[in-house]
Amino acid sequence: MSFEGEVAVVTGGSGGLGAATVRRLHAAGASVVIADLNDEAATALADELGDRVAYVKTDVLDDDSVQAALDKAAELGTLRYAVITHGGYGALQKIVNKDGSPHDRAVFAKTIDLYLVGTFNVLRLASAE
Repeated sequence: MSFEGEVAVVTGGSGGLGAATVRRLHAAGASVVIADLNDEAATALADELGDRVAYVKTDVLDDDSVQAALDKAAELGTLRYAVITHGGYGALQKIVNKDGSPHDRAVFAKTIDLYLVGTFNVLRLASAE
């Protein structure tokens, strides 16, 4: 598949599945914005791939932060098809821990905010472009 001349934004694009997505899109010819909070990993990936890749420090729950990533995408070309939302926050807890204590509700809420609310936020702002 060719993405020659296309622009993509990948949230959570500095590691794991996100980084693999960035690499694949770039290899297929797309210009890619890595929208992530991990400065070190995202900068290293952008430097590794070189041209057609930009990093914007992005918190998917912050409108201005997301808009900055979308603005960078607009500088690279027309964002028409690809906004990939992926983020990383791992909270491996059981509903009830071995000591009988319940799962931390704040950790669950943070997970929902990142994966559900953050995804919605990025998609709603990108769709308005």
